[in-house]
Amino acid sequence: MYLRIFCNYDQNDWFKLLPLAEFAYNNTIQESTKMSPFFANYGFHPRFLAESRPTSTCSSHAALAAEEFASYLHDVHERLVQNVKLAHDLQAKYYDAKHKPVVLKPGDLVWLNSSNISTVHPSKKLD
Repeated sequence: MYLRIFCNYDQNDWFKLLPLAEFAYNNTIQESTKMSPFFANYGFHPRFLAESRPTSTCSSHAALAAEEFASYLHDVHERLVQNVKLAHDLQAKYYDAKHKPVVLKPGDLVWLNSSNISTVHPSKKLD
């Protein structure tokens, strides 16, 4: 499902975007843990800065190409973050539609699935 996000958007360069997609996913705070997988593993947040800095040793063509690539990486990163958030929201929407909160009070009658409950009664049908 994660790879499908990129195949639908850029079918011609998804393999080049996969490392950036992995970075975006691993740097996104997960709802269940309230921290990013990267932070959970390493204890700090990575920095993603694709900034161009003018230098006197680079030719103007190389500097322009580097600046364009940095801009491209920044756009891709923003799109990946949006895609991960969209996928998360979509999954949450479908989960929430099928899982409604249940409030039980003492004395309420409920059905019980006893397939994993062992009893000492001779007849399982009458349990």
